Amino acid sequence: MRQRHWLELLSDYDCDIRYHPGKENVVADALSRKERIEPLRVRALVMTISLDLPRFVIMHESHKSKYSIDPGSNKMYQDMKKLYLWPNMKANIATYVSQCLTCARVKAEHQRPSGLLVQLAILEWKWDNITMDFITKLLKSPQELIQETTKKIVLIKQRIQAAQDRQKSYADLKWKLMEFEVEDRVMLKVSPLKGVVRFGKQGKLNPKYVEPFKVLAKVGKVAYRLELP
Repeated sequence: MRQRHWLELLSDYDCDIRYHPGKENVVADALSRKERIEPLRVRALVMTISLDLPRFVIMHESHKSKYSIDPGSNKMYQDMKKLYLWPNMKANIATYVSQCLTCARVKAEHQRPSGLLVQLAILEWKWDNITMDFITKLLKSPQELIQETTKKIVLIKQRIQAAQDRQKSYADLKWKLMEFEVEDRVMLKVSPLKGVVRFGKQGKLNPKYVEPFKVLAKVGKVAYRLELP
């Protein structure tokens, strides 16, 4: 029935039916396609107009509004999608909010503390490093006392190391690894309870993070020296 329908339809036209092999029916590549819109040219240079600028302006105006008070990327997206819509809109808003320097200074933390737990080095005991002075007429220590003391020292060090490893494994679950390089710029966390006045306001109005400061040197596994004013 389907072939009969097509035969009746084509019988009204004066045409020749030619067989075209399937292997020759290839799609035209991008270079063979005809451009629908000619590119804008200024002095023989191709000028590409990007749509990122209008999106940035829209996000900037919505974010700086005194009625929004930085509600966060999710709330900002819910409010903006009622009026605007573009591809990857939610990701663009999240990126824009994460790059806001003022928000990074004053907003409360909702993330894991940075830097893994670094335990203190185990102290050396009196039998680890021995200095001898060859003089005469010293009393000899009993053989049993030396062996028993040495075994206890080794056992104590092993138990301290095991306890530190167990504490580190628990603490690292709630912390995240974060490393910086020299010349990087990082935010310095300050506590309102410590009355930090050298960076401006104090008390509840004191920002949780101040400036970005340049890293001068790395003085430990999780400690850095900053270029403070």
